[in-house]
Amino acid sequence: MDPVIERQVSSSAAGPSHIYDSTDVSHQLPGQSHYGGLDFVSHMLAGAVAGISEHIAMYPMDTIKTRMQALGHPGQRLRGSSVPRAVAAVIKREGIAGLYGGVGVTTWAAGPAHALYFATYELAKDALGGNEAGHHPMATAVAGSMATIVNDGVMTPSDVVKQRLQVANSPYRGMTDCILRVSREEGISAFFKSYRTTVSLARNAQHAFLKAGHSLLSTAFCDCSFVKP
Repeated sequence: MDPVIERQVSSSAAGPSHIYDSTDVSHQLPGQSHYGGLDFVSHMLAGAVAGISEHIAMYPMDTIKTRMQALGHPGQRLRGSSVPRAVAAVIKREGIAGLYGGVGVTTWAAGPAHALYFATYELAKDALGGNEAGHHPMATAVAGSMATIVNDGVMTPSDVVKQRLQVANSPYRGMTDCILRVSREEGISAFFKSYRTTVSLARNAQHAFLKAGHSLLSTAFCDCSFVKP
């Protein structure tokens, strides 16, 4: 038998001391990444890119949702429409661009917001002991809630601008015009009117359950044990 193969077989047969759980970070060297092979900054940047991509991909549906929720605003003309008909109606009247009103401000905000979300989540989880050996759904739940509060602090002002630009017959000429007019006519506080509602107990609970559930289910459906070479 090849000496290398023989040593591997011998070490595999040595006993359970050579079996370990990949969720146990105690075996990792100082400075070794906990973020899927990425360093902390790269992990944040990956989160930022993912957040921007998600918002752009779903933006047309978000526009339709906003218009359906704002039927009291003049000119929406979507009452009783199904989603496919609503999309077709907007494209017919305004072209594809009609589905992307306000996408610029969302793109600018989504990058920093999601970078801060992932950074806050990872730092909070580590501070609460979520990266220690074993499984800590409570730590991941609390970290998820904290990350949501930070994320929404960045996204709420952009949502105010985005939604005012998404409605049909918007009185604003664009992102800059909307920001300047809202600031001048309603004050800076207008950008944060919905912040308390956004970070209400219900939303925090949603992200807390999401992170705790992800932690538990990823363990339940993944074989995390392997043999050291």
